[in-house]
Amino acid sequence: NETMLLKSLLFFLTQLSAENKPTRIYIEAEDCQGLQRLAWDNEELDGWYARISTCRYYGAPGRTCHAAIHENATKRTIKQELRQPVPAGKYNVFLRTLGPRHAEEGKSTSVKVVLGGQELVFEWEKGRKNFLWQAPQTVELKKPATEVSFTALKFGGFGHGVMYETHNRSIWIDTLFLTSDLNEKEPPTVEAETFLRAGRAADAVSPRPAFVADDQKTPRAIGKPELQPIVLREKEGRKNMWPNSSLELGMNDGWSFGGYAQAYVFTDEDLDKANPFHGTYSLRVPAKKSPFSRPCYLPEDSDVTLSTYVRGSGPVSLQLIHVEHDSLEPFRGRRIPIETVLNKKGTAVSAWKRLSVSGTLTKGWYYIKCINAEPIW
Repeated sequence: NETMLLKSLLFFLTQLSAENKPTRIYIEAEDCQGLQRLAWDNEELDGWYARISTCRYYGAPGRTCHAAIHENATKRTIKQELRQPVPAGKYNVFLRTLGPRHAEEGKSTSVKVVLGGQELVFEWEKGRKNFLWQAPQTVELKKPATEVSFTALKFGGFGHGVMYETHNRSIWIDTLFLTSDLNEKEPPTVEAETFLRAGRAADAVSPRPAFVADDQKTPRAIGKPELQPIVLREKEGRKNMWPNSSLELGMNDGWSFGGYAQAYVFTDEDLDKANPFHGTYSLRVPAKKSPFSRPCYLPEDSDVTLSTYVRGSGPVSLQLIHVEHDSLEPFRGRRIPIETVLNKKGTAVSAWKRLSVSGTLTKGWYYIKCINAEPIW
């Protein structure tokens, strides 16, 4: 009788443990039907697509891709037939997103998720340069859910920290996570998620020490590199001191600059042949991105004039920024002091219009920045 009682007790404890184990489910947005898998942004697609995001900083811990859409797309809903139905019950639901890094004042980004007929709206203002979980929402499924859909509702900002940002506002979403443990206020870590997806316990493998092999170190340079800044000076009879000022040499020559985590980096795709003021190109500057040029070095105090022709619409601020760095060595700090030394404000119109401002500069590092609410050229 004692043996039977012990077996019954063990069975009860095992059953109770199994019943108390929470149900955890991961659903990938990029697995929705009909999504193209692309390595880069494509603003010409009229809907969602699966964008590869294997950058180690992004994380992309889902399945190497995320779902992306741009504000100019009209087909804003994607659906997915679930391989295994989500059992009926109550769940905390989380959505993993990235960006936008530069939210517009008073605007937010939002996505509607429909699971088993139940609607959830995730809304946020500003994100970071890596995937983060949005605050959980609770849903109660009266019956097993066999389908999930994602709908882009509002586009609230720009920038995801990639090398080449888009002209249009964008939304990036990655993973939907469900847990039946309503006390679980944040999803498992990426390490624990890896084991849970494989059907193992979150702590199946203990943390491992890290090792650094000698052959993984960067080889020593044969000679010390010689630092040669881009110098602002008159050359070969040219009065214009700014290099590649007419843009004819392309964006890689002085303009395509990805430093300081700026929201937009110019590429040759921003060069427009349609209506240049002179020469072959004009440069399209996207709205509300405030891109800037590569820093150049002024070797001596000088009286200068900053001047450019613009067209488009809306207010424009053309600025020359002084980088407070008194050495030719690279900028090592994460936060370099800067000061706006020349600032010309105006309004762009459909015809070409000149903006000019003059002043006296001390020797040092400078770059050009443009602030505009609407696209300009």
